[in-house]
Amino acid sequence: MTTSGTVHDDAADHDAVFPGPRGTVLRALPACVLEFGGTPFLAWFVPREAGRDWWALGIIVTALAVMFGAATLGSRGLPRADPHVDQTRWQRALASARHHGSLPSEPAVQVTAARVSYDRIAAGMTFLFLWAGIACGALVRPDLNWVSPLGGLIAISVIAWARVPSAWAYLRLHAVSV
Repeated sequence: MTTSGTVHDDAADHDAVFPGPRGTVLRALPACVLEFGGTPFLAWFVPREAGRDWWALGIIVTALAVMFGAATLGSRGLPRADPHVDQTRWQRALASARHHGSLPSEPAVQVTAARVSYDRIAAGMTFLFLWAGIACGALVRPDLNWVSPLGGLIAISVIAWARVPSAWAYLRLHAVSV
């Protein structure tokens, strides 16, 4: 019998099943719905006579916090990335899956790459729905300053979207191999 957190417990996670790309989309959908509907909902309840400068930023930060909470709940039950697998190994696994259609042979690298892929697809989806929610929020409350707090969000979103294709390819192969 092992104690929690030992190497033997981590090895047991290597046999856990990750959802494929479709399952990842379904698990991320509640966070996406919260982003899409929550942003205009929050914008609607901003006081009309309040100053307009910081409300849009507050709404976006609140939506990001809700997104993080919902995404965390959506990934419950999935194995965590193995801390002993370095970044270059799982990055090579993602690139190999996308360009060559092959998976790594080591179970720890497979689990870590699958978890990173899951997180990347979920992040790409939720940022896409956050943008749609911000667009709806701007329609609901065009008097708020929506443009100025979006600079950092644009950069984060582009990075998240650029990482989705390799993550999608990896999870598709991983789901077929299991």
